[in-house]
Amino acid sequence: MKDPVEPFVGVDFGATNIRAGLVDGEGRILRRAHSGTYASEGKEKVISRIVKLVRDLGQNDRMEVGIACPGPVDGSKGIIFDPPNLPGWKKVHLKEELQDELGTRVSVENDANMVTYGEWMFGAGKGVRNLLCLTLGSGVGSGLVLNGSLYTGANGFAAELGHTIVELKGPQCRCGARGCLESLVGAKSIVAEVESAIASGHETILTQGSGEMTVSRISSAAAKGDSFSVKILEKAGFYVGVAVSNAVALLDVEMVVVGGGISKAGPLIIDPIRKAISSNLISFSLRALKVVRSQLGDDAGILGISAYSRVSGALK
Repeated sequence: MKDPVEPFVGVDFGATNIRAGLVDGEGRILRRAHSGTYASEGKEKVISRIVKLVRDLGQNDRMEVGIACPGPVDGSKGIIFDPPNLPGWKKVHLKEELQDELGTRVSVENDANMVTYGEWMFGAGKGVRNLLCLTLGSGVGSGLVLNGSLYTGANGFAAELGHTIVELKGPQCRCGARGCLESLVGAKSIVAEVESAIASGHETILTQGSGEMTVSRISSAAAKGDSFSVKILEKAGFYVGVAVSNAVALLDVEMVVVGGGISKAGPLIIDPIRKAISSNLISFSLRALKVVRSQLGDDAGILGISAYSRVSGALK
């Protein structure tokens, strides 16, 4: 890494939130900034919010910037290719646009890869040579570390577990396929399923009170013993576990790290994932496989992009 006196701004943005942090060379977040994404307002306004957050953190001539964003992403060119959760972002030259606006060097990488790298460098996966990391949020992202290196594949699009098919007759996904993991366990899908069930008369404490239906609210209801909410999380955990079983059968990783907003449900989502893996993974009893929750939470992407940009040459 570079001299720790040189600051770096790491930005992790997705369909719902933009989080930024001023990071020193030892992986410590010195200051933070946050904004909603409001992706429906269009690309220009989202980029303006990113620029504002970077400047709020004290952007100057020496400060470099790393952006962790939804894929598909060409990290070498800093181009985003039509992510399912960012409508209108078709072949966006994000690196070029931000460098012009900020007047400093910028790197752009896939957000799930950077969360994975952060957990591997600083969090739950530290010291592990082979791991799969999932981010369960608005969408479902994933990343891989194989033999001690971040693995991105021949075209940079590896580990798209959210867009592997786990239910042949499942719902239409925003990527165009049907039955993708994301179409079943992405936050929007879970909320839509709950709202539909409530409209059909299912009994649940979620009908009490008012306010927007969210995965956090569903998780809280499950923690209070609401059987309906528990079953919703168990169903999501089952599908995640099936997808993970397929990935582990192929790659034989030693650890699975589960992060993202849905992971905050803790054992209510982690235990069903483990159960589904144990039921579906060949030679499960012979494997030393750990399934753990993220340690870094919302900081994983910020720390990951900061560390990866400094060691990979992405800022050249």
